[in-house]
Amino acid sequence: MKVKDLEIGDRVQVITGVHRYRANERWEEEPIGQTGEVRFKFADGSARVLLDKGLGVFISDDDEWYPIPSSTKIATHDRPAHYGNSEIDYWCERYSPEELRGAFKSQISKYVDRLGYKDDEVKELNKIIDYATRYKNHLKKVKA
Repeated sequence: MKVKDLEIGDRVQVITGVHRYRANERWEEEPIGQTGEVRFKFADGSARVLLDKGLGVFISDDDEWYPIPSSTKIATHDRPAHYGNSEIDYWCERYSPEELRGAFKSQISKYVDRLGYKDDEVKELNKIIDYATRYKNHLKKVKA
């Protein structure tokens, strides 16, 4: 899909950076994406997107971005507001099954390891439940 194919009001995920983490004795990188809404389209083929966090960015066909289908389901469990659907959707599309399992295990173990040390324990447990639930739902979808 090209930027020119987007409509005003379409939702997109824009890759805005990279998160580096240590995994199995080496550094891994995973993209950081933010979701937003297309607000303006320009004649040169670019568009302005207002990200959900309030920052405006310009995108073109040279940038890494993905359209978000309007039929995307909303999670029914209590997820922290700063968690975006898109990063994990991106993982599920891009990573091999082994890499995906590692990404989820890394996130879950991070919150298990810091349980009781950083945020409120209930908040940390909700984060663990969120990642476990999302991985379980992904596995069910793949096996269906």
